[in-house]
Amino acid sequence: MSGYLHGSDRETSRLFEQAAYLRQWFAPHWTLPDSGTVLEVGCGVGAQTAWLLEQHPALQFHCIDANPDQIEIARTTLQPFVAQGRATIDCLDVVDIAPNHQFDGALFIWVLEHVPDALEALVASGRALKPGAGICCTEVLNSSFHHCPASQPLTHYWEQFNELQRHLGGDPDVGSRLPALLAEAGFREIQVQPVSLFFSDHHPDARREFFSYWSTLLASAAPGLQEAGKIGGAELSEMVAACAELGSRAGSVLSYTAMVASARIQ
Repeated sequence: MSGYLHGSDRETSRLFEQAAYLRQWFAPHWTLPDSGTVLEVGCGVGAQTAWLLEQHPALQFHCIDANPDQIEIARTTLQPFVAQGRATIDCLDVVDIAPNHQFDGALFIWVLEHVPDALEALVASGRALKPGAGICCTEVLNSSFHHCPASQPLTHYWEQFNELQRHLGGDPDVGSRLPALLAEAGFREIQVQPVSLFFSDHHPDARREFFSYWSTLLASAAPGLQEAGKIGGAELSEMVAACAELGSRAGSVLSYTAMVASARIQ
């Protein structure tokens, strides 16, 4: 995934924390088959996979990721399920998967934003699915991010974050393209669910927690941003301080919308 911009020294623990934190909003919208084998594209360290296997005892997962370091961690995370015959793991780019129509479903979670060609990834996954099988994609829409009162350090960092992802070949707004991409890849019965998150004075503790998550998410890209010359150490510190201040400030607001799309292959 050439557009993967996260790479701090605590990336593994961050991915586990993110999976546990975000699923409260997104998991209710994930559509999976009742039984059979799901192809999970971009499984990462297996954090979300382990939870899904626990929640869906009639399912098996075939997990692939092109990142060998994350795949090795996934092997450890998912070892109990591998031993039960419920999970298989492969270090593989989805575009190289065999077009053998063997899977009962496909799942993408925060993956297409990182790939250089989202359409190619969807076409490849469609060729690996049984006729009529479903796909579910959860993807970012970073242009939807809004915070108030406006913070220049946070705004600047966010702009550089998204610019770096584009430079690496990713798409920070791929969520808006999901319906068109799925249709062009040969999927039908396309349904799209925007998942909008809004934090303000009505739940101050939740607001503080989300700003803390947001700060950690952005900081995870700091090594790449610094290497690319887009930020310095001061800008990282200022962004973290801005998130902390806004998270505790009366009257502050944060909103963000991501997209969940489901469809079936012809």
